[in-house]
Amino acid sequence: MSNTIFKICTGCKRNLPLTAFTKHKIGRFGKQYKCRQCRHKYYLIHKTDFKRRSKIHYRKHAEKYKAELTINNRKDQRKQRARSYVGYAKKIKKLSPVACENCGGIKTIAHHPDYDKPKLIKWLCGPCHWKEHHIQDFGEKALVAI
Repeated sequence: MSNTIFKICTGCKRNLPLTAFTKHKIGRFGKQYKCRQCRHKYYLIHKTDFKRRSKIHYRKHAEKYKAELTINNRKDQRKQRARSYVGYAKKIKKLSPVACENCGGIKTIAHHPDYDKPKLIKWLCGPCHWKEHHIQDFGEKALVAI
């Protein structure tokens, strides 16, 4: 006897194996309520309505989205510039990784405390790098939960 679990689709009312359903966090067994075929049919019927509502929502909140985008782009440009500096410096052998500054680990990552200063680098191992970012984002309280 097979261990296949079945579920009834709310669209076509068929009893189908779980593989016929897509993932869904709060659905029964972590799956959608409708099978893949029914979801696809529903999407094809309502596709224009989804697009229309999306456009309306974007127009309504356009200023907010544009403001977030410019802030994120500015930060990402600085981050990318700092990362490319390290990559290029490593390539031309001007810069080479050293042991972790916190614990002395061997496998290290270049950490930039300030993206506006791409030459200022701290070499940290993975766990120390993770802690460094959590301290920057959440303060010392973040380490209490660890």
